[in-house]
Amino acid sequence: TVPSGESRLWLRVESAGTLTVPLTLWQPAAFLRHGQALYALLAAYFGLVGGLALFYLLLGLALRDGDFLVYALYALSLALGLAAQNGFGSEFLWPGQPWLSNLLLPVGMQAATGLGAWFVLRFLGLHRQPGLHRFALRALVFACFGLGIPALLLGLPGAWPFVSVTALLFALIGLSAGIIAVRRGVPAARPFLLAFFMLLLGALLTGLRNLGLVPTNAFTANALQIGSALELLLLAVALAARFVALRRAHAEGQAQLLALQQRALAEAEAAEAALEARVAERTAELAAANERLREREAQLKAMAQRDALTGVANRLALRPALEALLADWRRGGPGFAVLLLDLDGFKPVNDRHGHAVGDRVLVEIAARLSGAVRSGDVVARHGGDEFVLVLAGTVEPAELEARVQEIARRVEAPILLEGEVAVVRASIGIAQPAHSADTVDALLRRADLAMYAAKAGGSGRWSHAPALAG
Repeated sequence: TVPSGESRLWLRVESAGTLTVPLTLWQPAAFLRHGQALYALLAAYFGLVGGLALFYLLLGLALRDGDFLVYALYALSLALGLAAQNGFGSEFLWPGQPWLSNLLLPVGMQAATGLGAWFVLRFLGLHRQPGLHRFALRALVFACFGLGIPALLLGLPGAWPFVSVTALLFALIGLSAGIIAVRRGVPAARPFLLAFFMLLLGALLTGLRNLGLVPTNAFTANALQIGSALELLLLAVALAARFVALRRAHAEGQAQLLALQQRALAEAEAAEAALEARVAERTAELAAANERLREREAQLKAMAQRDALTGVANRLALRPALEALLADWRRGGPGFAVLLLDLDGFKPVNDRHGHAVGDRVLVEIAARLSGAVRSGDVVARHGGDEFVLVLAGTVEPAELEARVQEIARRVEAPILLEGEVAVVRASIGIAQPAHSADTVDALLRRADLAMYAAKAGGSGRWSHAPALAG
C-alpha cells in the first residue's frame, strides 16, 4: 500500500533479454480493465495480420506471383516479432517459455527487415534495374539473413543493436526508393509509398525507442503495430492498383497484337489479290466466312450431342443427363427409370431390304419413342438397334408398367416398307436407382442385364433389374 502524499519508490529489474519497465502504478481493477482492452486490440491486430498474410499466401500460390508470397512471409515474421515484444505470444502462444520470446523478438524483426527489403525490390521492379537502391536493398537482405539472424541465434554481443540499425537503414532506403518510383511513374507506387511510410514511421519510432532516443509511452510502445496495421490496409490498395495496371497493360498489349495480326492479314490478302481495290471486298468475304464458321461451329456442337441418323440424343449427351438425374436423386429429388431397348426382328429387315431401309426403320422407331416420352425425359440411341429411355419422375410400379407397355405397343406397330409391312418389337430392360452408391455405368449395366433376361423370355417382353444391396 502506497502511503498518501508524494512517495519515492525504488525498483530493481533484471532481465536476460530486452525489457521495458512502465513507470505507472495501477489499482488492480483498473489494471485488469486496461489489460483486457489491450489484449482485445492486440487480438484484433494479429487477426488482421494473420488473415492478410494467409490471403496473400494463397493468392501468391494461385497466381504464382512471388511478390505476394514474399509479403506473406514478411507479415508473418513481423507478427511473430511483435507477439514476442508486446507479451501476446508469452500470454497465449508459448506460455511459460520466456526464452522463446527473447529469441523471436529480434529474430522476427530481423527477418521482417530482410523480407521487407526483398519485397520492396520485387514490388517496385528494382531487381530488374541496375542502380544504388538495388545494391543497397540486396546488401540489406544479405546482412539480415547472412549476418543478423545467425548472430542472434549464436547469442553474439551487439546482435540486438544490429537489428535496430538495419531496421533504420531499411526505413531510409525503402522510403527513398518509393519516392523515386513515384517520380518514375511506377504502377501503384503512390499507394505503396503511403503504405510504406506508415510502416516505416512505426519502425522508425520503435528503433529510436529501442536505442533509447525517444521516450517509452503508449504510442511509441505500439508504434510498430499501429504502423504495420495501417500499412497492411493501404498495401491492399497498392496491390489492387498494380493488378489493375498490369491488366490494363495486358489488355493494351493484346489489342496491339490483334491490330498487328489484322494488319498482317490485310496485307497478305492485298498481296495475294494484287489489287488494292479488293481489300474491302476480301474483308467482307472474310467476315462472311467467319460468320459461316461460327454457325458451323454451333451446328457441330449441337450435332455432337445428337445421333446423326435418328436425331435423338447420343451417348455423349446421355451420360451427363443421367449423372444430373442421379445426383438430384441422391439429394432427395424424384426418382427415375432407365429403359434399355433392343429391337427384335430388326436384323432380318436390315438383311432383306438393305441398310437404307434399315436406317428408315431406326428413324421411325426413334420418332415413335420420342412421341412416347414426356417433357424432361430423354431418348438416346445407345448404338446399333439399341435405344435408352430415361423416364424422369416415374417411380410408381403401376405408372411405370403402363408407360413401358405403351412404349412397347408403339414400337411394335407395323411399319410400311416398299409395299411390305415389317414388324419389330422391343426387348426392354428396366433399372432404377436403388442406393446412393449407384452410378451411371451401374444403372446401364443392370438395365442391359435385365434386357437380356427379357429377350430370353421371348420377343417383345420386358424385365426389371433387381436392386443391388448398397
